[in-house]
Amino acid sequence: MSFRLPSLFPVLCLVCFFAVSPALQAQENTDTTVAEKDLVSLIFRKKEQQEVIGSSTKIPSRKYNLSILPAVGYSPAYGFVIGGALSAATVLGDPATTRQSSGLLNLTLTSKDQLIMMARVGVALPENDILIDADTRFLIFNQDTYGLGISTGKEGEEDYAQAQPMSFNYLRLYLNGYKRISGNLYGGAGLAFDVHTRIVDENLRADSVPPQLTDHYNYNTAYGFPLNKYSTNGFLLSLRWDSRDNIANPYKGWYASLTTRFNSKLFGSTAPSSGLNFEGRYYLSLQRRRPMHLLAFWLKGDFVANTKVPYLGLPAIGWDTYNRSGRGYIQGRFRGAQMFYVESEYRFPLSRNGLLGGVAFLNMTTASATGQALFNRWGPGGGLGLRVKMDKASRTNITIDYGIGAGGSKGLFFNLQEAF
Repeated sequence: MSFRLPSLFPVLCLVCFFAVSPALQAQENTDTTVAEKDLVSLIFRKKEQQEVIGSSTKIPSRKYNLSILPAVGYSPAYGFVIGGALSAATVLGDPATTRQSSGLLNLTLTSKDQLIMMARVGVALPENDILIDADTRFLIFNQDTYGLGISTGKEGEEDYAQAQPMSFNYLRLYLNGYKRISGNLYGGAGLAFDVHTRIVDENLRADSVPPQLTDHYNYNTAYGFPLNKYSTNGFLLSLRWDSRDNIANPYKGWYASLTTRFNSKLFGSTAPSSGLNFEGRYYLSLQRRRPMHLLAFWLKGDFVANTKVPYLGLPAIGWDTYNRSGRGYIQGRFRGAQMFYVESEYRFPLSRNGLLGGVAFLNMTTASATGQALFNRWGPGGGLGLRVKMDKASRTNITIDYGIGAGGSKGLFFNLQEAF
């Protein structure tokens, strides 16, 4: 089953209407004198501070706030998960002029025999003059792929995409540095390495009669890429605008980036290629005194020039920095040389002390394929989520989301920090 954008426009309008109306009505009845609570203060019974909901309290300079969360849960991509996550936040300068720096470290084992190690960091040096982003991960992994483009039908329908299991090791090393140009505008450069090794295409039977071929085999063979290992390595040039008040959980501000990527054999890339990606996020608080009552918007586009990128290196849903895009679908469910993603989320408090909150989200994905142009078909998703405040100083939340997508797709997602 596929969806075209015009047919969903009335639905988007209704979602926005029902999201905004209760928030605006609640402005007149909100008690803002309740002290803010989090799990850290409840578990360790810390002495109550004087901050109230919506206060602008910041982490003191050089003080580190750590949140440790045992990871026991389930997700469609990993199965049952056991491990841990560490979230850290600090301010590396004067809190009045320097935004918060944050990092997230994950180490997990899964019931699908996967090992996942990831470290994602966002650093702001004093006066926000220099920003540094890093995304490092190593995976011993297996995952179903579903070909290119948008196919969301159920089995027996015309646009049904059969799962094609693959296993591989994956190393990602992304490092970007940004220098302030003026105000919230930054220019930057960096390196990006995506290395896939020990690739096993489990459904491939090229020597059988008749042969049983897969999308990975057909694509890589058509473009002259090897089947068992390849790399997409290069350098980045970027422009970035960032006026968010917090990286992990913004209440207000804009984020926008435009990045060009140039992959070269000089960096070990299997083939030279280039690409462009852009991203935009906007946070609109609906209550001045309780800014966590807000609407958030996210759009993202990834475009590869001349499709000179190996199959697993192509843009795919759920492979963004924090693996949050496409809630409602398994990671890698949609893939293509050109991909566009848009999501809106309504965030609201459930308890007066800020400990519990909720979200409602709606997202849509489109991707290109042979015979399927970008924006021709869409994969919609949506769902609800619960938020538990882990640490109020850094605004770190435990997030539990249940998402559904077209064709019977669904999943439960556990994380630290907001989806975007």
